[in-house]
Amino acid sequence: MPDPASSTLIQQYLAVFQDRGVQPEPVKEFCDDNHLVLFIPGLGYLLVALSIEFPGLWHLDEMLFQKIQQRSDSESQPLWMAFLIERRDGRGANGYILKDLVSSPVKREIETNEGQFTIREKRHLDSLRLILSTEKQVDLLLRNRK
Repeated sequence: MPDPASSTLIQQYLAVFQDRGVQPEPVKEFCDDNHLVLFIPGLGYLLVALSIEFPGLWHLDEMLFQKIQQRSDSESQPLWMAFLIERRDGRGANGYILKDLVSSPVKREIETNEGQFTIREKRHLDSLRLILSTEKQVDLLLRNRK
């Protein structure tokens, strides 16, 4: 069960999409306590991973990632990833948007260990690519809608 802070952050994130007139559909078979997978018409799949630690630290199950990637490939739908870090003031999240686990803002190879990708903000991600609000993240994603 997600902790209350994570649930609140997810609700805030979804509310930004809804404020923009977009209704993301959760893909329940891929969602768990640590990850939310959404389908957004015109954009594709969006894997949302949360960190309430600063700097950001995320664990992504390799099998889950592969299943989502296979689904997105088979349906010719892009896969986007949002790695969110809860803001200290409790108002939304800062974060990163990734198209894959090798291109910018990834600056160092992300290895797997015991079936998990461990993504450490300071080690693996370019801090110059940090997006400083939930609203900006959603707006950047929605620019890619077709």
